Amino acid sequence: MEKQKWENIEKTYKDEWILMDEWDEDQFHSILAGHVACHSKDRDEIDEYISTKMKKIHFAIRYTGEVTGPFFIL
Repeated sequence: MEKQKWENIEKTYKDEWILMDEWDEDQFHSILAGHVACHSKDRDEIDEYISTKMKKIHFAIRYTGEVTGPFFIL
C-alpha cells in the first residue's frame, strides 16, 4: 500500500488515532505522508494492535483531532 499525504489522512480519519509504520517528515518532524497501519477513535485499540500485531519497532502515532489543554508536565 502506498503512503498517503497527511492532509488526506486527517480528512479520511477525522478525530482518530493513527498508527503509521512508514512515513516521511520534514526537518521539524512534522509528518508529510505515511502508510496507515491502524486507526481508531479509541487509543486503547492502537495499543492493542501494537502489542499483538505490530512486527516493527519503529512507528509513529498521531491524533487527527483538535487537542485542547490544560496540559501538565511532570
